[in-house]
Amino acid sequence: MPELERKTGLKNFENVRWVPVVMMKLINNQPNTGEILFSKDGSPGIAYYIDEKPIKMIPSGGILRLTVKTDCILPEYLTLVLNSFVIRQQMKRDVGGSIILHWRFEQIKNVLIPIVEEYIQRQIKEKVKKAFEPRKKALVILDLARRSIENAIETNENNAISWLNAEVDKLGVNLNG
Repeated sequence: MPELERKTGLKNFENVRWVPVVMMKLINNQPNTGEILFSKDGSPGIAYYIDEKPIKMIPSGGILRLTVKTDCILPEYLTLVLNSFVIRQQMKRDVGGSIILHWRFEQIKNVLIPIVEEYIQRQIKEKVKKAFEPRKKALVILDLARRSIENAIETNENNAISWLNAEVDKLGVNLNG
C-alpha cells in the first residue's frame, strides 16, 4: 500500500471503487455512427443500424458491432437483411443453449447474405427511412406533450397550451388532422 499512497496521494482506500482493467478496455467499445449492433446471445439475430450519434454505452458481450467493409452493400440494407426471415431461418438452424440462446461468432460469419443491385439497395434504404419518419415525428410530439403537461403543472394550462402551439408550429405539424 505505501506505493499506492505515493502514486495516488491517498492514505485511506476504504471508499475507493476499484475497476478491473477489463472495464477500462470496454470503454473503448463505444459504438459509432454507421455501425450495426447485432445480438448473438439471449435474443439472437436482432440488428440495429446506428444512423445518429449514439448515447454513451458499453454494449454487452452478446452484442456484436458490425461495420461494412465493402462497397457492394449498404449498411442500412445489410441491417434490413439481418432482420429478415432468411437470416432468422439460418439463425434458428445454428443457435444452441438450453436456457439462453447463443449464436456463435463462427456461425454468424458463415451466414449467407443476399446481395441485390446497388440501386435496389438504395431504393430499399429510402423506403425504410420513409417508414421510420412518422415514428420519429410521433416521438417528438410525445415529448412535446409530456413537456407541455409538466409546464401546465408548474405554471398554468394557458401557458402550456401557448408553448405547445408555438412548438408544434415550429415543427410544421398539424395535430388536428
